[in-house]
This record gives sequence, C-alpha cells and structure tokens, in this order.
Amino acid sequence: MQIKLEKLAIVLLGAGLSTRFGSEKLVSDFEGSLLLQRVLDNLGPSRILPKYLVVKTGFSLDKFDLRGFTPVLNPDYRSGISSSIKAGLRRCDPDTEGIVLTLADMPFVHWKDVERLIAEASSRREIVAFSHRGEKGFPTFLPCSIFPDIFSLEGENGAFSLVRTGKVSSKLIEGEKRHVQDIDIRDDILDYSL
Repeated sequence: MQIKLEKLAIVLLGAGLSTRFGSEKLVSDFEGSLLLQRVLDNLGPSRILPKYLVVKTGFSLDKFDLRGFTPVLNPDYRSGISSSIKAGLRRCDPDTEGIVLTLADMPFVHWKDVERLIAEASSRREIVAFSHRGEKGFPTFLPCSIFPDIFSLEGENGAFSLVRTGKVSSKLIEGEKRHVQDIDIRDDILDYSL
C-alpha cells in the first residue's frame, strides 16, 4: 500500500558530538553558508509535514532559518545515534505511518530525494534507503510497523542495525555518491568532491 505524505514526518538528526571534526561542525562554513543551514535549505521545500530537527542540549539555533523544522532537544545525545532517532520519533503523532530519517551533516541530500524515497516506500516491515556502490546511505524510510523495534535500539546502533540482525527487511535504491557522503572531518569540507 502506498504511503500518504500527510501521514509522514521528517526527522533530521543533528545531535552528534562532532568528535572527529574537532569542533561543532554544523556551524562550520560550507560553500558560503553554515553546514546545517545548507541541509535545512535543501529539505525545506519538502511537502512532508511535520519536520523535526533533533539537536543536543545547549546547541544554539539562533543563526538558523529552520525552514519549518521544529527543534527537538536530545539531552541523552552522548549515548549515541539511537537516542536521537528515539527522541525524534517520540515527537511524532501517534498516527504517523512512517518517518524519513536523514543526517544534518549531509549537505547534498535534497527534498527530491525524499520524494523519490517515499515513492518506493510501503507499510511493510521494510526499511527503504538509498545506497551507492554497496554502502547504505540516506535518506532512509522507516515504516510505523518497526517503531517498537526502534525503541529497542541502544548506543550507536542506527535503524539499519535491525536489518543486519534480521528483525526487518530492506529495500535499497541505487543512488549517487552524495547519498553516502557526510562531513566527518575538516578535509571533507575542504576537499568535498562529488
């Protein structure tokens, strides 16, 4: 069964520690704008509402045009990405049929990618995600049928760990390099190449 846009939410994960980057990467300059702003601008036109931005406690959003994203604070961000996914999911309406999950340090993911992802999604217990040359990427679709499984995740185990453990199935859409490349270190910004 085809998923309805009005029953979906976008959850943008931006509560990472930026350990490898050496400072808060989401406020770093990326081609003339702040990295997080680039991502918000890319996803802002999406027709999916609501949209949630998960950030860590103490992260200032004063410099950003949130483009319709509602901030969600994750006080438990140090425990890993699973805590951010769960924080975003908790804010979703109980009737939400699925969420589109993506990362705040992936500046070349666009709302058109989200729409392509949704066109491939269904209500089955199946995670749908972009991939490139065998590597799982983003955005990723999570159907409501696996939400209880999401709440069982711990630490740095993301949603796709449920596929690796055989709890849910997956469908991978062949994408481009931009679907798997995030900003981890400063050289990723200096030498970013599609």
